[in-house]
Amino acid sequence: MEAIRGCIKTVLLPTWVHRPPINLGEPSHGKLKAQDYLILFTYIFPLIIPQIWYTPTASETDQEHFHCFYHLVAATNIVSSFKVSNADADAYTQYYIQYRAAIQKLFPYCPSKPNHHYAMHNAAQMKYWGPLPSFSEFPGEKMNGMLQNIKTNRRLRDLDYTMLRQMTCRAHINAALHDVDGPKELANILEPTDVSVDASPVALKPSEVASVLAKATNLQETEYNALLHYLQNTGQPYRSYDDFPHPPNALILPPMAQKPLQFNHGEQTFSCEHSHQGNSAIQFYNPLVQANSTGFIQSIWMLPLDGLMHTFIVVRPHLSLSSQEEAQASFIHYPGFLAHIVDLQPSADLVIVEQNHIITHLTGFKLPARTYGINKETLVVCQALNCRHW
Repeated sequence: MEAIRGCIKTVLLPTWVHRPPINLGEPSHGKLKAQDYLILFTYIFPLIIPQIWYTPTASETDQEHFHCFYHLVAATNIVSSFKVSNADADAYTQYYIQYRAAIQKLFPYCPSKPNHHYAMHNAAQMKYWGPLPSFSEFPGEKMNGMLQNIKTNRRLRDLDYTMLRQMTCRAHINAALHDVDGPKELANILEPTDVSVDASPVALKPSEVASVLAKATNLQETEYNALLHYLQNTGQPYRSYDDFPHPPNALILPPMAQKPLQFNHGEQTFSCEHSHQGNSAIQFYNPLVQANSTGFIQSIWMLPLDGLMHTFIVVRPHLSLSSQEEAQASFIHYPGFLAHIVDLQPSADLVIVEQNHIITHLTGFKLPARTYGINKETLVVCQALNCRHW
């Protein structure tokens, strides 16, 4: 239990993901919410449970517990995903059947619950309706949690109608603020957008371009050449600022950029590693090699190009282990965890991407040397956050 609590305490999480109680299992933290269970079983437990049950000396019972846990996590990742196919639905059924068979063997004296039966219908519902989170009870459960925290002073008869009316008014206001035809001026007051760190391209006037560049800092020669190489190899024919003479109407890459510590993409914040490591761990698409990878954001560059403010993200990719080392851990053999293990020391390379190349934040857990028999410090990263829209 101490190993699990230690993982909860130190696991790398982005700021938009709630960290469950670090004293898990003690009465003092109160009843866990459904969101806590989802975070634990999909983002955190897959990083630490294999270390306990997936060992060369694991007993037969431990191995059965591990497989039971794996099938539950794999099924949960599918049923809580916002993107599913018929093949995913069939895979869910297989995982869940194996999970139910495992719990019947491990806990023969515990009868099945109605929810076990209901969950058997999830695959058919996914095929008929598509992703099921849209039909989940999370919003209602969240409202119940808010109601439970309201002080009633034991006068429920006087407060129940008032509480319901206030919650209804709040829901109507929230819906209006996010309505396309809603009151934009009021929305900007109640939910202001910090455009200074918004990664979406913003059109700039010539005077604004000059103002941005005046506040920018010079890029180092290696940084500038790397950005120029990226632009030229992604179909944007920019020229170096010192490549004289410039032809008419040439696209010139400025030698300076603003370097914020973070930027917003959607409703999430992405940061440099030295600013917030949890916000910097990402899975991304590398357009130069046309493959997905994972790593930590090292720097953020914002500069005007062709009248638009662009944001470039400099990522240091994770360094892969050897195939032999990777095979010693469980993750390559159990892809349903949506996790993999890498060297704790990152690659020396730097990769430049843009906001549309970011796939998801990661959760991560550092492992000491000799874990899984690997003679170096490692890092387990999980991309299950890609399944969720909170």
